[in-house]
Amino acid sequence: AALRTIAAREGLQALYGGLAPALVGGALSWGIYFAAYEEAKRLAVARGGAGAGAGEARRLGTGEHMACAAAAGAAVSVATNPLWVVKTRMALG
Repeated sequence: AALRTIAAREGLQALYGGLAPALVGGALSWGIYFAAYEEAKRLAVARGGAGAGAGEARRLGTGEHMACAAAAGAAVSVATNPLWVVKTRMALG
C-alpha cells in the first residue's frame, strides 16, 4: 500500500531517493569490513598458538573467525556511523 501511494503521489523516482548515499555507504562499509576482517585474521594467525606444524600456516578455529568478524563489524560501525547520521539527517530535512 505504501509503495503504491508513494509512486502515485511523488512518482517512481521518489522510491529511489537517497539511493546514491546508500550505495556509497554500502560500498564503503563492505570495503572496510573485508579489509578489517582480513587484518584481524592476519593478526590472529600471527599471534600463534597450537595447530601449525613447521612451515605451515596456523588455521583459525570457528571462534577465532567469529571474533575476527565481530572486530571487523565494530570497525565498520565506528568508521561509517557519521555517514549514516548525515544521510538520515539529509533524508529528514
